[in-house]
Amino acid sequence: MQINANFEKPVFILPSHYDWVESTQSGVTRMMLDRIGAEKARATSLVHYQKKASFPAHAHPGGEEIFVLSGTFSDESGDYPKGYYLRNPVGSSHTPKSHEGTLIFVKLWQMDAQDDVFITVNTEDETNWKIENGKRICSLYDGFNEKVYLQCLELDEQLISSNKATEILVLAGELTISELRSSRLIDSCGVESKVFPKGSWMRLPENFSIELIALQPDTRVFIKEGSFKNTLFELTP
Repeated sequence: MQINANFEKPVFILPSHYDWVESTQSGVTRMMLDRIGAEKARATSLVHYQKKASFPAHAHPGGEEIFVLSGTFSDESGDYPKGYYLRNPVGSSHTPKSHEGTLIFVKLWQMDAQDDVFITVNTEDETNWKIENGKRICSLYDGFNEKVYLQCLELDEQLISSNKATEILVLAGELTISELRSSRLIDSCGVESKVFPKGSWMRLPENFSIELIALQPDTRVFIKEGSFKNTLFELTP
């Protein structure tokens, strides 16, 4: 299976594009954002657990990242409500579940083979937020050619894109493409709208220029910069 598997092209997905599909477990559905492989795949997804839904114990040979968007996600290590970032390294395993139901953002098989650090960050804890180069940032991970963080933008504040490959998930508020870039971007990439509300996801290739502006105060975004192509794991059939 291949979904948005060409990493040289930008991808823009709005909540109106969501197409939820059943997983192998009852009560767990997925919105596949990108995917290379079958059930064991290099994948980026939104995953919804109904109340008391669970997955059997399983390993993550390529690592796993989780950001809890709503509800509470649980496994043997604890209970993690909305706003938690979890990084389960290469070779880790767990038995995920949710007592009350949860929506999580998940990335699989995308870590460096030497990445062996467990990370847990509560982004709802204001002490984890800092001002860096004039930007309000909650750092989540920095290493192995990737950087992961949240950014909070004020009304009309511009999200400065880097020349690195970048992935953005809108967690709260909404973003818009600047007027200077909107028509050109819509024409070249087939973007249906220049406004990206909560739940919108985009993946931008290296050296792709875009100007995004917050349309609401306290607009929060999940940002991942670096290399998204882990060739070691992209041979999964």
